[in-house]
Amino acid sequence: MATELASAAGRNQLKSAETFRRLHVPGDPVLLYNVWDAGSAKIVADAGAKAIATSSWAVAKANGFADGEHFPFELAMQNLRRIVEAVELPVTVDLESGYGDKASQVAKSVSLAIEAGAVGCNLEDTVPATGAVRDIATQMERVREARKAAEASNVSFFINARCDLFFQTGFCASR
Repeated sequence: MATELASAAGRNQLKSAETFRRLHVPGDPVLLYNVWDAGSAKIVADAGAKAIATSSWAVAKANGFADGEHFPFELAMQNLRRIVEAVELPVTVDLESGYGDKASQVAKSVSLAIEAGAVGCNLEDTVPATGAVRDIATQMERVREARKAAEASNVSFFINARCDLFFQTGFCASR
């Protein structure tokens, strides 16, 4: 019975990943609405969204934590599972900086997010402890290992490799 449920969940994830891929059309951007829990995901889905994304800040704050990987990873994955189970839409997860200093830790985080049902993730280039932007070579290795983990899963997984330099320069704050 558990194997049948896992197989059904896997088929649904593969279908969601294909749906998400088809939403990526040049000139017609996919709109992602950020949610923080299963309830907000249901509301966004019922309002007509075609895909769901999590917001690390909103998830952390809704659970009494600060953003910046202060929300425990295990709780983030539990929250992700509840969101995925609550909606029949593709779900991407904000993995912040990948929950690990080493590229292998980022790969493990991506693997666990895929196991939880995600079809994509955000990976930031900042160091959570300091807010500094990682050097390009280090970030490239982190994204490369995340991609390897995704490919090993056989899920068409999207990685949004975010560059937060814009936020670090103070440009946002001055506007």
